[in-house]
Amino acid sequence: MRARVFGSICLMAALVFIGACKSSEQSPSAQASPVAQASGDEEAKEVPADLYKTMPIFPGAQVIHVHKPRGAMREIQFEVKNAPALSDMIEYYKDNFKKNEFRITSSLTLPARRTWSCDFNKDGRPATVKLYPADSDKSSIIIDLIYEMPGKVDEALLEPREDFDAIGPGSPAPKTQTEQGKEESKHGTTGRKGRGNNGSGPRNRT
Repeated sequence: MRARVFGSICLMAALVFIGACKSSEQSPSAQASPVAQASGDEEAKEVPADLYKTMPIFPGAQVIHVHKPRGAMREIQFEVKNAPALSDMIEYYKDNFKKNEFRITSSLTLPARRTWSCDFNKDGRPATVKLYPADSDKSSIIIDLIYEMPGKVDEALLEPREDFDAIGPGSPAPKTQTEQGKEESKHGTTGRKGRGNNGSGPRNRT
């Protein structure tokens, strides 16, 4: 009986020890997780040079995250503190997209959630911009921009282009035998009529 009780105690002690070891192994990784998340950002919080040259950036927007590229895509997050009405921000982007020749393919507005998403492209490079309230401060708006970096252009997203011949037609094509025969027949008829009018033909006797 005592042997069984002693064995149970030893087993429980072993389980407690194993559990303590696992918790001690997990604690460093839990502390390192914020560092791992931060490693996905660029060191400088500046607008990358690979962004569209004419991309509109809302006045007063501050860069808070510049994520490292994932394949051909990159993500940038801006924050606008004490943001104006969502409708004003949407109008700003739509007007500037049109002005700078960006093509909007789709958009969705959810007024109750103060969110707006818009898919667009320029020069064959697709992108998406989203506006939504910040978690820490509901008076601030986050601008989440995801775009394709320069590289291989998708021809299907380009505007159709029309090429016109500005040089004009070349030398005229040679005439066919049928066309030459018609012209010769026409000139011959005209010549005969001319000789009659000149008095070379027969005269009427009085």
